[in-house]
Amino acid sequence: MNAAAAKNLKLPWASWRLALQLHARRQGWPTLLGIGLGIAAAVVWLSLPLARQQLQQTQYALAHAQASQTKAKAKPQAVADQLDALYQVLDQGRDRDRDLAQLFALAREEGWDLAQADYRLLPQNQAGLQRLQIQLPLTGSYADLRDLCKALLRGKPNLSLDELGFKRDNATEANLDATLKLSLWARPATPTGGKP
Repeated sequence: MNAAAAKNLKLPWASWRLALQLHARRQGWPTLLGIGLGIAAAVVWLSLPLARQQLQQTQYALAHAQASQTKAKAKPQAVADQLDALYQVLDQGRDRDRDLAQLFALAREEGWDLAQADYRLLPQNQAGLQRLQIQLPLTGSYADLRDLCKALLRGKPNLSLDELGFKRDNATEANLDATLKLSLWARPATPTGGKP
């Protein structure tokens, strides 16, 4: 690019600048004020969509924060209610003989005769609970074992399935030997008979 071409590129800007300066001197400060106000109005008009979007985002964030506060206030009561319901279930589990009779009745309804079982009482001192672990040796099909587990867990809310082990001597056999470990959970009664 030669010097003449560079001069031609600068010339339009220079002429605009010179024209504005001459116009400002002829018209005076009211014209400059009008031009400044026109530019400010254009900037405000162009920024309105952005301001509206920011306002909507702020309103959404405020509504979300208010909803979170409402949930946070309601949450401790809901947790307390759930804890009370759990304690009621665990308090009902204090009668181990009744719980075991119900377990065996549920198993009979599913077609199982539980002739043998191993029991271990395991206190869970840190949690303030008692755990009666029951180990049942079973023989049956996979589907029958699954149905038994579903029925037992559905019938006893204070029962947990700890382990289910399978063994099959031959892959073509329909029945498997299984070991089912369950736990019945309860809160121990206090010496006065009340809640611990």
